[in-house]
Amino acid sequence: MGTIILFVAMLAIVVVWWLSTQRLAAKPWLEEGPIGEFPGTGALPLPAAKVGLGVFAAVVGALFALIFTAYLMRMQLADWRPLLKPTVLWVNTGVLILSSAGLQWARDASERGDMDGIRAGLLTGGVAAIAFLVGQVLAWQQLVAAGYFEAIVFSDEDLKRADFYQDNAKRVELQKAAGDLDAYLKTLNMEITFQPFDETGRARISQLINKSNQFNLTTRRYSEADVAALTDDPTCFTLQVRLIDHFGDNGMISVVVCRGVGGESWDVDTWLMSCRVLGRKVEQMVLHELLRHASAAHAREIVGTFIPTDRNGMVSEHYAKLGFELARRGEDGTTSWRLTVPGTVVTPPPMRITRIGLP
Repeated sequence: MGTIILFVAMLAIVVVWWLSTQRLAAKPWLEEGPIGEFPGTGALPLPAAKVGLGVFAAVVGALFALIFTAYLMRMQLADWRPLLKPTVLWVNTGVLILSSAGLQWARDASERGDMDGIRAGLLTGGVAAIAFLVGQVLAWQQLVAAGYFEAIVFSDEDLKRADFYQDNAKRVELQKAAGDLDAYLKTLNMEITFQPFDETGRARISQLINKSNQFNLTTRRYSEADVAALTDDPTCFTLQVRLIDHFGDNGMISVVVCRGVGGESWDVDTWLMSCRVLGRKVEQMVLHELLRHASAAHAREIVGTFIPTDRNGMVSEHYAKLGFELARRGEDGTTSWRLTVPGTVVTPPPMRITRIGLP
């Protein structure tokens, strides 16, 4: 936020300086003499074309300033995902400069009447412009391959995202007033809903699986077709989790997939959660539900895996905090954790539980 304020302040200084050069305090109606003898009166000192170009540049500059400010503000939000910078963009920057230099070369040559220079400049600028467009297409393809454009539909949660942020601001104020975490959680009056994967939630489930990076234990990616297959697989236990509190509906906030159902060991294939519900003990509630179903299926243990990436370091000790024991640590940082089902008790946080389609 400090960076944003500094940028806006600098922009305001530039605007004030420009206005100060326009003789806004002058009173030409009090001045005497022929029109044109006094600065700021009579004909404009610059050609109309240059004045128009200046106004256009000012409007475009203000537009880009607003976009840049919005970008800085977006970076402050908890779910900000840094954008991959394809290397080709740096090459494109150089090509764009070359194109501009070529056009300037052609302009200078036209003033000298140099036809060969005009042709060379226009050719350089045109070829560089085409190369720039090709580079932009390549950069777009790299971003697509990295998964930045995988959401082909907007879910209800996407449409309500602004409301989620506003409600979170209210929750922060309530937490400051409550002081004690347990008192704060009770005040939220939370209701959590557990439900297996279904066709209605399939698009949102796939979106969360493919977009969640920070609170994601394995970052395995599944398409909607894969999610449908998991739904129909009798050896898989699936959960979509929603949360409602005093301030509103948080939407779908967690997804869990366990494999090995029917055997003695349940393997947590996928466990992810939205960062907007951090600090509300949702993970303890999810584990409580997992233990309930694993116990009913006579499973002996739950096995969890953490696969490290450059973005999910915040959950490296997730299983340890929930009482799992470390079983193995790989050279690449991957860890395996085990929790005995019989005898393990998790005290549920203050939430009402609703189950849909679950025993």
